[in-house]
Amino acid sequence: MATLEPLVKAMGTKMTDARWIFSTAGSPAYYQEDEYIYTADGRCEFSVSNGWWFSIKDGRAVYYVADDHVFLPNGKSAFYFGPKHK
Repeated sequence: MATLEPLVKAMGTKMTDARWIFSTAGSPAYYQEDEYIYTADGRCEFSVSNGWWFSIKDGRAVYYVADDHVFLPNGKSAFYFGPKHK
């Protein structure tokens, strides 16, 4: 797996207590800080509540989380969580 350091530097932050979220192909797709999910360029895309990701745009439940994986409502795996960044 590629190092995340170039992405962290490009974002201009140390990402304390953030967690990268990877596509099923293994590339970084999002990161989570607190109760929000951001794209690699820093745009907030989702809020997190009760294990569900809700779209910032329309409030719709888009994904759910179980066992460090993120799933579509139909049960198909979409992403997985990397270790917490410290």
